[in-house]
Amino acid sequence: MPDTESFIALLEHGAVADLAQIITDHPRRVNTFLTQPAPHGSEQWMPMHFAARAGHLAAVELMLEHRVHPDCRTRFNTPMHARQTPLHLAAAGGHFQVIERLLEARAEIEVRDAQLRSPIWLAARHGHPQVIAALAARRADLETRDTQQRTPLHAALLPPKPRAEQSEAPDRLLPPPPITFNPAAALALLDSGADPNATCPKEPEGFTPLHRCVALGDPAFDVAKRLIQDGANRTAVDPRTSRTPHALALHLQRSAAWIDLLA
Repeated sequence: MPDTESFIALLEHGAVADLAQIITDHPRRVNTFLTQPAPHGSEQWMPMHFAARAGHLAAVELMLEHRVHPDCRTRFNTPMHARQTPLHLAAAGGHFQVIERLLEARAEIEVRDAQLRSPIWLAARHGHPQVIAALAARRADLETRDTQQRTPLHAALLPPKPRAEQSEAPDRLLPPPPITFNPAAALALLDSGADPNATCPKEPEGFTPLHRCVALGDPAFDVAKRLIQDGANRTAVDPRTSRTPHALALHLQRSAAWIDLLA
């Protein structure tokens, strides 16, 4: 039987023939928790989690054939971290086919992790419009909120993180999925009916999606225009700084195009 690191490598590279042989020889391995490094300490993941995160449909299918539950959760020794399902991980990675297969297997679409993030919330944060559209078509909640009271639209408009800031551990086999800003993700949420005036009172420069666009600057200009077309309130005042989006644009010295748009 391969050691844990070798087994994880097979899962993350989709080596289905080798995996099938291991599971045939050691049936319990498919439901065994494996150690996964994270910034807050070691989490416990099942083989299905690694396959879903890597986006290997055949490996996920193999797990389902061996009756692994599609909603199995990652674990940590406190309730403040982990608790993600394969659907969370596939959504964060933008793995559309894996998501479709998990949903066919009746994975819970509204499942929340320890930070109350749903699959569509993570798809928004990681900038995957195709995944957003697919989950929204299945009536995923567009106004669900994480522990910071941010909706998926707020998540789609959070600033990107450089790869160096995202690294969860120096010795992991696969890096975490990139956290980028993709305007198409925000537009996909608006196309699906997300509230353009959802408020997030915990973040002054992200009080409304329009505030958040101003904070992001020029990459979010087209999203700001769409928000206004969809009825975003240009006079909404952040209660912590008393700034409207227009006042925030002046404060951040945005271009004349921004000032005119928000006037």
